[in-house]
Amino acid sequence: MKIEIIEKKEKEKLLEKLSYLGNLKTENLFVKTGEKIRMFSGNLDKEEIKKIWRNFMIEGIGLYIIKDFKNKKKNFEETRLSLEGLYFFKEQIKSSIVEIDEEQKNKWFKGETITLKEEQKKNIQNQIVVLKFGEDFLGTGKIKEEKIYNYLPKERRIKN
Repeated sequence: MKIEIIEKKEKEKLLEKLSYLGNLKTENLFVKTGEKIRMFSGNLDKEEIKKIWRNFMIEGIGLYIIKDFKNKKKNFEETRLSLEGLYFFKEQIKSSIVEIDEEQKNKWFKGETITLKEEQKKNIQNQIVVLKFGEDFLGTGKIKEEKIYNYLPKERRIKN
């Protein structure tokens, strides 16, 4: 898979797509592999990363933090943070947060869809939301018809 080093202007546009969460900022390098964006904070420069990729055909470098999905046929675009991205930007995320209760948390970790309660509907400003239980971010989900559809990866779910 080809890797692409994201330039500063494109990185700013990418973070702007996530502005529904708050004013997210980082000086770290972004590297794109397909629809996944990884953040790299090491000592390698752009040319060294490209050289390593050419010689070893690595899948990616850095921490997976953003999914930037585009479906041109359906004219659909979606940008959301991974669980690791949520924790990296934790102090900067100020909006589109849905606080859930214990029962909803248990359903979430099983990969189930969560039905919103009346008080949870008030703070929703975007289709993509961050789920929070206590002080912990649990992941992102998509709201449709008063339900939050689960984006938690299958390998992170609790099996029955």
